[in-house]
Amino acid sequence: MEERTLFGIALICLLLGLPALWILSVTLDLEEKDVIFLEEEQTAKVQGKITKITQKEDLTILEVEHRTKVPVIIFDEIQLEEGTFIEAIGKVETYKGKKEVLANEIRRLEKR
Repeated sequence: MEERTLFGIALICLLLGLPALWILSVTLDLEEKDVIFLEEEQTAKVQGKITKITQKEDLTILEVEHRTKVPVIIFDEIQLEEGTFIEAIGKVETYKGKKEVLANEIRRLEKR
């Protein structure tokens, strides 16, 4: 194939692929399930009020009151306060026999 043909195919894939990914990200909605019942490496969404914040050198641990208290781990320093309502999306992991969420994304929510 010629370079021009390959460039055209790549451009078409780009122009169709990016909007398709955006539409999927907007319309895809995670179900809210209790973290205790989720499997390892499954993506979870946890909404609730922060009841405790523990800052360490390279991570922050939030205790979020969902249906039960769920530890949410963030590998960044964040500016949140206890009592703030958040939504955390991330992977479920087991650490020392307890399930926790390793958050990729955290959003502040309006008070309920």
